[in-house]
Amino acid sequence: MKINKDSLKARANNLSKELNISQNVIYNRFFFDAFLSRLALSKYKDKLVLKGGLYLSSLFGINNRSTMDIDFYAKQVALEKDNLISIIGEICAINSGDGVSFKIMGIEEIRDEDEYGGYQIKVQAHLENVRHEFGIDVATGDPITPSEESYDYKCLVSGETLSLKTYNLETVISEKLQTILSRGILNSRSKDYYDLYIINKTQIDKVDVLTLKNAYNKTSSYRHFSITKNDALNLLDAIKENEQINARWNTYCKKNNYVGDVDFASIIECIKMWVDLVF
Repeated sequence: MKINKDSLKARANNLSKELNISQNVIYNRFFFDAFLSRLALSKYKDKLVLKGGLYLSSLFGINNRSTMDIDFYAKQVALEKDNLISIIGEICAINSGDGVSFKIMGIEEIRDEDEYGGYQIKVQAHLENVRHEFGIDVATGDPITPSEESYDYKCLVSGETLSLKTYNLETVISEKLQTILSRGILNSRSKDYYDLYIINKTQIDKVDVLTLKNAYNKTSSYRHFSITKNDALNLLDAIKENEQINARWNTYCKKNNYVGDVDFASIIECIKMWVDLVF
């Protein structure tokens, strides 16, 4: 669906008021969706599995979760710079008829608090004289249990539905729970706590408990991690009382309006529920 900058501005303004989010978040999502529309048309649509914040935002609604980049799990793709630049470049070159063009700006190795690294490809998107730069993170590592899913992804501005491969909720929960338990008071990613909370509040009926247990066990095994249920619950109590983590949570809430005024103690109680399920 072709759109010009004036139409995009008008739609961003309307959605911003309707959803009570900034127009910049709408612009971010528009260009993310433009890239995903090309991925859906490419031969790599089954090899780049959508994960992370954009996948969660599509599940929860952009007014409940936003992100600044796109994350993919690479399946049967060599994680080499030249290969990734070639793949992303090929996807960007596809004409989906939306009037958007892309330019690769660079690539660099990334290593955050996950157990594995990957690469971030910097891309600049253009719609007429509107420019927007974002990162496309591509990594591999943890097993997806039982496997990636076929997912109908809905574009925010155009309303178009894309057929993509994504993570599943059980694997998302498992990875985030393991990260919280393994890093303890050293975990600085407040989004891990929030994501487990919002999944509990909005998606709990979609979670298969047996699959979740299997996913958590496979994730922990892959990451060489082990903890008893009692130790996990005690650790969560310590996290709940940690001043630095609480201060970081308060900062996260202020920066992300969608979080609201949820107190950290309520977050921890939701995470304890996940512990009860996986052990």
